[in-house]
Amino acid sequence: MFVICWLVPTGVWANGTVFSENDEYPSGQVVSLEEEIIRIQKEDLHIDVKVEDKSGVFPEENPAMLAEVRAAYTMLNETDEVQTVPVAFPQPGEVEGWTISLDGEPVPVSGQVDLPREDLYRQAREEKWVNPKTGEAYNFGGFGYTEEDLIPSATFEISLTPGESHQLIVEYIASFGVDERHSLHPVYRLDYLLQPASNWSDFKNLTLEINVPSQSDTYLNLPLEREGDAYKGTYEKLPDENISLFVTPHSGFWIDLFQKRSHAVIFSLVVLLSVWILSLVLRRRQSLLVKMVVFSVLFPLAVWMGYDIWTHNLLGYPFDIFQGILFGFYVLGLSAAVLFGLYNKRRLNKGHGVKQTFD
Repeated sequence: MFVICWLVPTGVWANGTVFSENDEYPSGQVVSLEEEIIRIQKEDLHIDVKVEDKSGVFPEENPAMLAEVRAAYTMLNETDEVQTVPVAFPQPGEVEGWTISLDGEPVPVSGQVDLPREDLYRQAREEKWVNPKTGEAYNFGGFGYTEEDLIPSATFEISLTPGESHQLIVEYIASFGVDERHSLHPVYRLDYLLQPASNWSDFKNLTLEINVPSQSDTYLNLPLEREGDAYKGTYEKLPDENISLFVTPHSGFWIDLFQKRSHAVIFSLVVLLSVWILSLVLRRRQSLLVKMVVFSVLFPLAVWMGYDIWTHNLLGYPFDIFQGILFGFYVLGLSAAVLFGLYNKRRLNKGHGVKQTFD
């Protein structure tokens, strides 16, 4: 199925994005903190990537991919007074399950504001997508991610006592954007904006940990170290780039051998043809027992190969609805080849007729 990605989900805290006291979160009006009043002493960012299970024997869509995001900030009010700060946390795309707390106490989400994208970037937005299996950078050609000028942002308010450190924790679940058009395997994308944190008076000690699905192909624009299924890194100051994460999860043993749909289809046809050729070779030269042993191993293997290939997006929307039917013909072709190999037609000169037997 060809899917147009409207928005790539991004979880970002607009550090330093505040509004005047008289403004009720007006859309697009941003005032940055210029005086040294609030310092970020530390941030621990954890992103856990989950792949939803596909449903059905022949699922019509690729599985959804979600990111459980947890950003913990240690903040210091450098003034002599209590500071009440309205904060906006931009979250393009589908984001749910907001949970915000300050020093262990829940903080309600007060509303939503649209922030201009150019106010959240120090550098040009990254429009290229990257295929994590090949490392190829390409233009997606979809809508929304690189075209939206306003980013909807959740708003909340925090009060910081003077001269004390506070811990702010922001948690939510973000959906990945997905490109199903470029290659046989879907490419999922998640962006997390780090650059807005530069608007605070100071920002230090960023710790990152991104956990990805097992056996997945992953591309990260930041040079993090991989430990098993986790990417980890520490920074004394903010990196120059935002986080761009591209993931292609494990699809299956046989389908993962190919990058192009045509190659996967050709392979399944070669498997079917090979079974027919073997049945012709074995038909007259081997005993029934040998042939039954061979086909008892070969037939399930060939069915597994075909199922592993034809349950994926080979034909593209809307023709993917026919993949189940084509797999059925594939299995019928295998079955016919096995029966043909087992059946041996012998002509015995016994009186009047022809006797047909199995070996």
